[in-house]
Amino acid sequence: MRGLILTMMTSVALTIGAAASAGEDSTKAKFDLLDRNGDGGIDQHEVVNHIVITFVGLDRNADGLLGATELEAQDAAAVNSADGDSNGTLTVEEAVDNRLKAFNEADTNSDGRVTMEEAKAFKN
Repeated sequence: MRGLILTMMTSVALTIGAAASAGEDSTKAKFDLLDRNGDGGIDQHEVVNHIVITFVGLDRNADGLLGATELEAQDAAAVNSADGDSNGTLTVEEAVDNRLKAFNEADTNSDGRVTMEEAKAFKN
């Protein structure tokens, strides 16, 4: 589940968790990409906006679904966990729902924002 966050949120993109092997500079760069208003935190609106933009960019055939060929570079286990109806494709709703669940896990103080510290803790 965590692996799809930056995958979906940065190219899909979709987590701070995906940056674990890339190092702290990469985590900060990905965090800054999501923190569109530069306030030092990522809120749900920023997450949803990024997911929708990324989803549209990946949906090469513009059918409103991400299928196997469009997701071939993504982590299969993460994609499967996001595929709520297990039909082998992702809808934007499934992607958003999955990422918001992960967002809520990362938001350890439940203030509606994920800080860099929470993001780092979540990726580990």
